[in-house]
Amino acid sequence: MSEDLLDQLKSIYGSLEEPTYFKINDVMAQRPYARLVQELTNYFRVEEITDVNEDVSFQYELILGDDGWMLELSAVGPYAVFSRYEEQGGRFLITPELENLEPPERQVIDLLRRHGLRVMGRFDLDVPVRMNLFVTEPESVRLYHALFSDNDSLPWG
Repeated sequence: MSEDLLDQLKSIYGSLEEPTYFKINDVMAQRPYARLVQELTNYFRVEEITDVNEDVSFQYELILGDDGWMLELSAVGPYAVFSRYEEQGGRFLITPELENLEPPERQVIDLLRRHGLRVMGRFDLDVPVRMNLFVTEPESVRLYHALFSDNDSLPWG
């Protein structure tokens, strides 16, 4: 993990050993991604499914016809996780580097970039972080949990 990202975590949580959520709560109340979400409604049906008890990000389902995606926008910093719901269950992570993205997926990636968000991939998200959270056991904490959701699972798991 980069030193910049570690500094970002510490600046938001205060301490990784005893994190506080005051700054995250402030960001969540400010709704910094409202304009982005409004733009998404031009292409998709957008449903917010954020769980304020576990998530440190805004969680949205994007629906277009029979297709569905999950978009997570971090309250910790300008980071996003974008994934496609799979027919057999689970989610497939979508990153800008992937070839053969569907047009709606390319639209979302382009929109996220225009809004200055970094779309995170599995390589980034799976990095262990020495941090104490409420739900995820300390030895299982990954960057995903610190940036998006303390739900003891990973989007691709």
